[in-house]
Amino acid sequence: MFHAAAIYKDYMSDPRPMYEVNLSGTVHVLEAARRAAVERVVYTASIVALGRPTPGQLGNEETAYEAWTSIFLTAAASG
Repeated sequence: MFHAAAIYKDYMSDPRPMYEVNLSGTVHVLEAARRAAVERVVYTASIVALGRPTPGQLGNEETAYEAWTSIFLTAAASG
């Protein structure tokens, strides 16, 4: 089973729908796979799971996605 569905946006003024779809949706997919005795689920994440590396570098699961930080700082400053 492949799971590639998600809401992907760099910014949402209310991020709750993104968490609801992405987190709860994944839980539902995994539960359905368990009930159907699916042996393997392949999950595909968005760029938010893998951050943007510095130019010339390779990213991996430890590369931070810095856009959220700058978005939240901008929103906090404008207030």
